[in-house]
Amino acid sequence: MKQSIHPHQKHQRNKSLMVEDPEVLASRLNLVLNELKGVMQDRKDRIEELRNQIIMLENDNDDMEKRVSELIMDAF
Repeated sequence: MKQSIHPHQKHQRNKSLMVEDPEVLASRLNLVLNELKGVMQDRKDRIEELRNQIIMLENDNDDMEKRVSELIMDAF
């Protein structure tokens, strides 16, 4: 038969399992923050790349529009 544990004792046991060393928690937090910084920097870099691609595409479109206009004008 399984030994019953008084609810108060069970709560105390669970509570003691949840308590962790502050240095361990600080280390984990530091690791998570560093990972988050890396992800944020990667996203920032990707956004910058996309902005540069957009600028290049807009410039190409402007060039093509001018060329089409020149061709139309030459046709007449």
